[in-house]
Amino acid sequence: MLVVVWCTVIFCLSAIPYLKIETLGTWDFIFRKIAHVTEFAVLSILLFRAVNFEKKQINYFWPVFLSIVYAASDEIHQGFVPGRGPSVIDVGIDTAGVIMGILAKNILSYFGKYRD
Repeated sequence: MLVVVWCTVIFCLSAIPYLKIETLGTWDFIFRKIAHVTEFAVLSILLFRAVNFEKKQINYFWPVFLSIVYAASDEIHQGFVPGRGPSVIDVGIDTAGVIMGILAKNILSYFGKYRD
């Protein structure tokens, strides 16, 4: 259920037309890219938990794959939003967020700060 809620949040944020805040200049670009990384890091962790719920063998493929597919579909969706557009580079940034999310989960698990 959390995956669906989070995907809805991403979808709604992507539906905001003309998202740029010109007065922030370069900071606008930086904040938007950090948002990409963060939202897809969270999605990958939520998908990891959903896919590996009560399983003995850990599966990394499906959470990563589904997160990247959703990132691509999100960019396609942005192509229909005024003032927005699809970007292959953003899919790459989203993918970096996916990988960082899974790595962060693993590092925190290793140190006992995160439980599956």
